[in-house]
Amino acid sequence: MPPKRLPEMDDAEWLRYSASATEWMRKHLAKQKAELAQGTYLYHATSANNKEAIKQNGLCPRDPEWTAYKPPARRYDASKDGFLSMSVTKDGAGAMGGTAILLRMRVATDIGDWDFRKISETEVKTTKSIPADRLECRSLGSKVWAPLVVAGAALPAAAAVPAAAGGGTV
Repeated sequence: MPPKRLPEMDDAEWLRYSASATEWMRKHLAKQKAELAQGTYLYHATSANNKEAIKQNGLCPRDPEWTAYKPPARRYDASKDGFLSMSVTKDGAGAMGGTAILLRMRVATDIGDWDFRKISETEVKTTKSIPADRLECRSLGSKVWAPLVVAGAALPAAAAVPAAAGGGTV
């Protein structure tokens, strides 16, 4: 699926963005598949403000339609849009500003459904959403993990998202 054209993109910006998104996807697919050991965890930190949306929709790859940024900042970035970054360590999962929560997903036999690619020694990326019922959550100050939702109350495994978008960071 091609990247999304946003209303603020003129024709020239759309052409640059779509070409860049396609290139970032090519680079992503060229990366080595991540080797993840069963029983370990992948981590993702995000704003606590996102918790209810994640309960409803799962943990999704970055979408430029989520947030409007004040000019001159852009809300789209082909190097991040369409990707979900996870860390193989708790310390590698960082959130930018505000009150954050930490999410984790246990690596199980179905981990290949997400086609994670190795970005660095601590970062992996996918283009697919993680269902909320596969996630546990804790506040950054807590040591107690709890299921994000009751099992069976979220998206089907590895729900697909646009495949021709960019990269991102944890």
